[in-house]
Amino acid sequence: MMGAHGVRPWAKQRAWDESIKVPFLISYPAISKNKGATINAPINTPDILPSLLGLANLEIPATIEGDDISKLIKSPNPESDRAALVMNVCPFDLEHEYEEYRAIRTKQYTYARSPEKATLLFDNIADPYQQNNLIDNADFEILKIELDTKLKKELEQIGEENFKNRDYYLDKWNLKISNRNHAIDYFGFDEGKGIVQTPKQN
Repeated sequence: MMGAHGVRPWAKQRAWDESIKVPFLISYPAISKNKGATINAPINTPDILPSLLGLANLEIPATIEGDDISKLIKSPNPESDRAALVMNVCPFDLEHEYEEYRAIRTKQYTYARSPEKATLLFDNIADPYQQNNLIDNADFEILKIELDTKLKKELEQIGEENFKNRDYYLDKWNLKISNRNHAIDYFGFDEGKGIVQTPKQN
């Protein structure tokens, strides 16, 4: 199946566009002549709150994560570009067999790496269905270095200078996964044995 890259139709934990791309629409009264404009630069979910605060001319507390892209919203530039960080720190359930990864999505490229090596490189303009993984193509060595540098920069901003494995995050947030389904034991709730887990830092 093309939509699942030949894996499973419900496989939505990978760094492919079918999993990570979600349209973001915003209606802003003061946008005037730029109404209906398209911005091709990707954003992260944490960018939404600081951007809304920026549009409202409100101070953004230092504790707020994400980038304020309100200037880009007010003055859309289709040529602008950013790097959106994509992570799966602990693949679960049917995806448990796959390695955890960190990735970035720019306007043109998707680049991902596992704890051991770089694993994905797609040119999303030349290859919009992401059928041609360029990661082993020697012609893209310089680009891979540039994208790897951008990925490391994004990770440094969230305090992950070194790639941390899944056990680190499970321990940090005090979460337990079931050996039966490699996820929080949702089957247990059908049997009256489920335990609600609320993430809390150890």
